[in-house]
Amino acid sequence: MGKNGKPYVNSDRKVVLVDEGNKAQMEPKLETICHCHHATIEDLHGKRCYLHRRQEGIYPAFEEFYIVAPKLAKNKCRNLKAFDQHWRALTGPAKPVQLSLFAP
Repeated sequence: MGKNGKPYVNSDRKVVLVDEGNKAQMEPKLETICHCHHATIEDLHGKRCYLHRRQEGIYPAFEEFYIVAPKLAKNKCRNLKAFDQHWRALTGPAKPVQLSLFAP
């Protein structure tokens, strides 16, 4: 058991805000990002698209997705150095990526 009687979860998470705006402004931007990555938009408690989907029964696992969410999230990562090391170990060497949020 972890703090406050909650089960301990051994996971690394990183949240990065890509842009801010209202839902009507953000959904078209999500569509552009998803289109650039050839990813399908899903509506699972809000619009999202997966770049990497977690495979059930395989550990360690990873997933990466974009989502339109209320402005409650903040940029956060418990241990950025460890996260980056673990991410690279699971996904391979980092490649520089430039994302444009605006459709031409």
